[in-house]
Amino acid sequence: MQSDTIPWIASCTKLMTAISALQCVERGLIGLDEDIETVLPEVGKFGVLTGLDDAGEPVLVPKEGKITIRLQWVGKLIERVSGETLEVYMAKHIWNPLNIKDITFFPNRNPDLKDRMAHISSLDPSGGKSFPVPDDFDMNAGCKECMGGGGAYTSANTYMQLLVAVLNSDPKLLAPESWKEFFKPQLEQQQVEAMQTVMSSQELGSFYRMYIPTTAKKNWSFGGLLLEEGCEGMSGGTMLWGGVPCVTWFVDREAGVCGFAGTQMVPPMAPTIVGLHGNFHHEILGIAKE
Repeated sequence: MQSDTIPWIASCTKLMTAISALQCVERGLIGLDEDIETVLPEVGKFGVLTGLDDAGEPVLVPKEGKITIRLQWVGKLIERVSGETLEVYMAKHIWNPLNIKDITFFPNRNPDLKDRMAHISSLDPSGGKSFPVPDDFDMNAGCKECMGGGGAYTSANTYMQLLVAVLNSDPKLLAPESWKEFFKPQLEQQQVEAMQTVMSSQELGSFYRMYIPTTAKKNWSFGGLLLEEGCEGMSGGTMLWGGVPCVTWFVDREAGVCGFAGTQMVPPMAPTIVGLHGNFHHEILGIAKE
């Protein structure tokens, strides 16, 4: 890939959706701790998923308390309160203010972006070689809407413009108080412990933890995974996250650096590839501290 290639950034989309959500809070369209069922009554309608039973069926329990803006459905919430699709909303309130163009939820509708789209390849775990995935591989699993949790496509150059804006708490996107909330830990201790259990598990740990040590003190912010203390070449307060085809980003305000590293490879968040992204992160921080 080149710096202007258009890859699928998957869950790296969440960074823009989180910014959009706080913009809606600033505009009074939704409260930060307001029960969103007043806007999205379908959320929580069937209860809260706690797992799967032995037959593979969902285990649901009645919800307790409010469901707030801090949830995966926030993209649909933004569309509902703004009256616009995420594509239109983000173009107005994030992409145009930052003067970025190479970004969309629908690259096939733009001939220039379509011609520059990256192809997904699969990593052969036995030999380290890669091979193309079938032509009918659908990265969005048939979804035709804007997926705020993972549906955007953009170039590395463009995503770096976004990361620099986040690094600098750009007032074109959010007010100072909103940026402060954006970087603040959001999980209570019980939630932190549950997250740590998942990130320490053999099945899911490397996927969600990326290249962060298991023992690192972690929390979750509006923007992404948050390191509460420095560890192994990373500063305390660093925010980072990634996406299915081995795409990662980080923002380190203490060191004044940010970075984006990506491929278009599956299986999702393959440890051999994500480990290289971790080395990149460490090297960038080392250079910044020289």
